Amino acid sequence: SSGINAEYGQGGRILAAGRNSSPVSQLLLLNARSLQPAGDNVWKIGLLRDTVASATVPILTILVTETWFRPYTMDAAIKIDGYNLFRSDRYNRIGGGCALYVHGSLAVTDQVTFSDKNNSLVAVYVKQVNTVFATVYRSPAVSRVSDFRLLMDELQYFIDKLSSDSIPDIYLTSDFNLPSFEWVEGSSVVISEPFYNEVQDFMDSNGLIQVVDEPTRGSNTLDLVFTNRPSYVAESMVSDEGLFSDHGVVTCTLAYNPLVGKQRGNLIVGKVGFSVLDLPSADFDSMDAELAAVDWVDLFDQCAAEADDDGSLFLERLRETVLLVARKHAKSKKSGSKTIDVQLRHFRCRRKKLSKRLAHAAGSRSHKLEEEIRELSVKIKDHLISVEKKKELSVINAIKANPKVFYSHVKKQSKLKSY
Repeated sequence: SSGINAEYGQGGRILAAGRNSSPVSQLLLLNARSLQPAGDNVWKIGLLRDTVASATVPILTILVTETWFRPYTMDAAIKIDGYNLFRSDRYNRIGGGCALYVHGSLAVTDQVTFSDKNNSLVAVYVKQVNTVFATVYRSPAVSRVSDFRLLMDELQYFIDKLSSDSIPDIYLTSDFNLPSFEWVEGSSVVISEPFYNEVQDFMDSNGLIQVVDEPTRGSNTLDLVFTNRPSYVAESMVSDEGLFSDHGVVTCTLAYNPLVGKQRGNLIVGKVGFSVLDLPSADFDSMDAELAAVDWVDLFDQCAAEADDDGSLFLERLRETVLLVARKHAKSKKSGSKTIDVQLRHFRCRRKKLSKRLAHAAGSRSHKLEEEIRELSVKIKDHLISVEKKKELSVINAIKANPKVFYSHVKKQSKLKSY
């Protein structure tokens, strides 16, 4: 990272510690305000390449908004070694656009792009990890909500097509240019304005949570990360505002690494929250090795150069090391706690959205929507029956092992509410 700082000035330490065998991985989101390899911004693609090359925690995808690529911009001029590029350029107007750089070990099996003079979308599906990665840019100049709805409908159709067998994991990053959102624990208060309603409806339909909880440009949180698997997100951090643009760079750490076949975990780490980690069972030999490899003199110089009085650089480096070797304490289930049924939630949100559309539809369109709603209702019923059968089988096996479970089960059943 010191080499990056020397060439590009302050702020090159976006990612620091780990190895490709790391149990965690990362998504990198940035608003570039031009990665075009020409003019005053020619240095930015070089900075991004060096940032990725120096990162030893593997980056699964690099999601870029405001690429400013033009139709004549050659892929070879903006490539990053080890990654496949998918782009959506804004035509007939300077600025905008978005791009996805996907790690070469992740085979993209489907993709969709959308672009008009104000909106851009690129999304890919990686079947080997059943995951959708997508990024969206909406210009603040957009005046017609119908244009924005076309983009969101395109993305929804792409997700629905992939959800016929099983619901994919979704990681959607965006700069919607909607600063009035107030994000608290993954959701926002309802804002009764058309563009905000479109985003909120999309979140409801797909069971999405927004995981960036600090400002990314000035006092506004504009660069967002949505997912239907928030338990996989170890942490999200915003750093290096002013490095590529007046937006900060968002790093989203996932508690698994599909590049080495690690199972998805449920690692949760707050800004300092080491107390949630299972340190007694951590691999301290690996921790010693990681800490021994740190250039502490260089880190001290960085702290002094940035007047790091509160030791945030030191804590950041220590946290990255601990993430590599410690998992979260296993939570004991509290009596009466509920596990979210993601598939059921998806079905119900989808049915709710179709019902809203039906209220404003007419003719053949309304008949098609009615048929879709009926099919969803059947799927919900079949899903609930399947869940209940699994529960009953589990209870039967438990009763065989301990007959007293029978009386406990009868007591619970007498209090169950009907669906």
